[in-house]
Amino acid sequence: MGRHFQEKFGKEKQVAILMPLLEGLDGVDKMSKSKKNYIGIDESPQEMYRKAMSIPDELMNKYFELVTDFTSEQIQTIKDQIKTAVLHPRDAKMLLGKTIVRMYHGTEAAEKAEQYFISIFQKGLMPDEIPVINWKGKAEITIIDLLLDLNLLLK
Repeated sequence: MGRHFQEKFGKEKQVAILMPLLEGLDGVDKMSKSKKNYIGIDESPQEMYRKAMSIPDELMNKYFELVTDFTSEQIQTIKDQIKTAVLHPRDAKMLLGKTIVRMYHGTEAAEKAEQYFISIFQKGLMPDEIPVINWKGKAEITIIDLLLDLNLLLK
């Protein structure tokens, strides 16, 4: 109807593309940088993969549909395999994370991000690089104030 009004008032007809909203990593609110429940396309492969692994299981299908480059047939196969327990939800989520990273960083980065996640979060190994921060403040401080002062905790 809006296009008819635009034409009637001498304006060029506009085209609108409507997309469903994608819930963020919290599974409640829409994905939003301000709500800090998003996967940024400019984030590191490890961060993208880690965030993808935190997506609630009930939202996986929506993420496969709206975020990946999979065909409808591939998505339906994944849904069917999850429903029949051929594919474990964790493995589907790993495929989702790997796909998201591949799309923005390439196949090699996706493989490395997956291996990093497995070694740190599933096998419990220590990361190769752990930042070292020297504290030169008060000797007695609450843990919350320490984390805030070191910018290790968001306000």
